[in-house]
Amino acid sequence: MAIKKMFLCMLMVFIAFGSFAQDAYLPVNLGNKVNSRYAELTPVISADGREMYFLREMFRKAANEDIQSLWYSKQDDKGEWMLARYMAAPFNNGLTHSAISNVSTDNNTIIIKGYFKNGTRVTGTGYSVVTRNATGGWKTPVGIDIDGFTELVKGKYIGATLTPDGKAMMFYFSEEKDGANNDLYISFKNTDGSFSRPAPIKMLNTSNDDASPFVALDNKTLYFSSDKPGGLGDNDIYKTTRLDDTWQKWTEPVNLGPSVNSAKWDSYFRLAAKGDYAYMISSKEGGFGESDIVRIKLNDNIKPQPVVLVKGRVLNKKTLEPIEAAIIYEDLANGNNEGIAISDPGTGAYQIVLPYGKNFGFNSSQENFIPISDNLDLTKVGEYQEITRDLYMVPFEKGQVVRINNIFFEFGKADLKPESFPDLNRLVALLQSKPKLEIELGGHTDNVGSDDANNKLSAARAFSVVKYLTTKGIAAARLKASGYGKTRPVTTNDTDEGRAQNRRVEFTILNY
Repeated sequence: MAIKKMFLCMLMVFIAFGSFAQDAYLPVNLGNKVNSRYAELTPVISADGREMYFLREMFRKAANEDIQSLWYSKQDDKGEWMLARYMAAPFNNGLTHSAISNVSTDNNTIIIKGYFKNGTRVTGTGYSVVTRNATGGWKTPVGIDIDGFTELVKGKYIGATLTPDGKAMMFYFSEEKDGANNDLYISFKNTDGSFSRPAPIKMLNTSNDDASPFVALDNKTLYFSSDKPGGLGDNDIYKTTRLDDTWQKWTEPVNLGPSVNSAKWDSYFRLAAKGDYAYMISSKEGGFGESDIVRIKLNDNIKPQPVVLVKGRVLNKKTLEPIEAAIIYEDLANGNNEGIAISDPGTGAYQIVLPYGKNFGFNSSQENFIPISDNLDLTKVGEYQEITRDLYMVPFEKGQVVRINNIFFEFGKADLKPESFPDLNRLVALLQSKPKLEIELGGHTDNVGSDDANNKLSAARAFSVVKYLTTKGIAAARLKASGYGKTRPVTTNDTDEGRAQNRRVEFTILNY
């Protein structure tokens, strides 16, 4: 009897614990600081998870139509969402049926619904880009040219999302007149900033409604909404993983199950870089309005692949003043461009998100400045993390020193590794664009080893760089190689980190 009672007691504890664990992963309404008695729609989350933009739709009886307006909320220091605010111009200007499709990973660019030309919205079918200005506001929207877009879109609904690397846009719409069942499409960015004709993603599309795509910040995991057979009721959220760069091959979509989906309409699934919580629209009963924004803690099997959020400021190395610049990140193994971000013109703040699996180099680009590159080796997969790295830019002035960070040699030798070529090729391009520029390449070591060995190694490494530049057509008379050994440390040699900082190659502007 005692054993039976003990078993029942343990069973009740197990059931209680199981119920608690299940409840912890159920959607949680964000409350009346964000949600209202109207319909909240299309939440968009910043990469750092601290800002949210969304659409609020209300029915205006006098005009017998739905009026949509754009709102935003920020998290406080405790991680709680503050009272939502109406967005200032140019976002809300009396127009109906608008929406924010994306906030870029750098948090300095927003994609909105509606095609703008010369500051005026000329059609609601297309999309426009809005970037921050130097005073903390936003510039005039600029229309995005998408080949064949207006002739393709004929249905009732339309939506878009920009991929995290900014190289493609994914859409949902119907090519049937007044059609309500949508398909998913992919469009790629051209070199002139326009986008290619959207192509249907045949592997994911069904005869049902496939809509509201969102590409997670790993740039591989896709979440979308569909009412295809096998779901829990109306539209459910599905997850799939991209298999190649065509964006046409995917794993079999998996329904995220009852912890995310309901018998009602579930859509607009969005996550920040950390991937621990998702935000979505829920039409469950008991909310504040017709549809509310909810947050849900994710199980590991639902999460995208982990990424690294890199943030900081772009600064003038001489004055430490902020600079508006483009931030370019690339795969150092092959020099391929992996994405572009921009910094805030007022503060210089930037953010980029890097997936694991590659050794990344990144730097800022601005006319009349020379960038100092940085790198982050993410070849070994790890957990989500946030890293702060300020990026510095050097003005074109005689005597200014520029460190070449992304330069790699064989251990104890002067042989350049291929990962060095992207940064060295940028130096080649700089010298080609500035025919009067003359520089000194200086090699430096830490204090390990004899003075003679360090002097020889530092000189040999500087000469290796000069040799590479001359093979690319740069006149040797414009280049000087010097080896300084351990005589010019930039920090202590008492730590591994300090010695790594002291082992470097840099160039000094001799004439300009």
